[in-house]
Amino acid sequence: MKMILLIRESAFQIYCANTLFLAGLLDEAMVEDGISVSEEKVTIRDFLSKLRAGLSHILTNPISGPRRTLLHLRNLLNHHKYYGDWHFHHQRILNNYLAFEPKLPIIRVNDINGPQAISYLQKANADLVFVHGTRLIRRPMLESVKAPLVNLHWGWSPNYRAEGIVSALALEGPKALGVTVHLIDEGIDSGDILYQARPTIDTLDNFYSVGLKLTVLGTDLFLRVADDYLKHGKLIGAKQMKHKSQLFSGQYLRNHPELYPLAWKNLRNFET
Repeated sequence: MKMILLIRESAFQIYCANTLFLAGLLDEAMVEDGISVSEEKVTIRDFLSKLRAGLSHILTNPISGPRRTLLHLRNLLNHHKYYGDWHFHHQRILNNYLAFEPKLPIIRVNDINGPQAISYLQKANADLVFVHGTRLIRRPMLESVKAPLVNLHWGWSPNYRAEGIVSALALEGPKALGVTVHLIDEGIDSGDILYQARPTIDTLDNFYSVGLKLTVLGTDLFLRVADDYLKHGKLIGAKQMKHKSQLFSGQYLRNHPELYPLAWKNLRNFET
């Protein structure tokens, strides 16, 4: 039985890979170039870029533009509060996250949907492929890999697909947070659900640490999925209820910068 994990390289993804490998369930990890989460610090270039975009938006939208631009700039100024203190949160939530286990084979690719990755996975002939934090898996990859592809999504599908932390906190508060492990189809976080879990929030959490907690929970669910597959040779999930499905894309969050301060307020109020 051969199992492969598709990831990018970050503390939470290293944790996931090492946990699966030490459990005797992971043969290889394919690591895609790039990052899965926002950088911890915002640069002057980021601020100026957002300011230029805001000024352009004001010219085309003189009524809503100024308020939206101010919200974007405010979010940048609060970025470290929302997503910072990585080292602190890594230490309190994760273990074995600093480097990949020395004996774990690592395959590095530029693009998880590129010909290099597809060719390798075809030759690898894996029985089960886990995915956490890569680019969206596209049709050529889905059609080329015969093994089930199982994704770890930071969000409670179908209610919160794509981005599932800020959107859930803003609209419903911490009770709406969750991780979904599902089969991958051609949609975004829309495949059959295998397992879900809710995190426990504490007074130290920010948006980034919530993601770490969801990875820990989701990795445990990966272990359950692997056990199911080893026992039964197949995976059967629950169809998502389309009438509840909501997609919170990056564009949606860019168009609704007011979600960030509202999400932060709900996170803080819940804790106190």
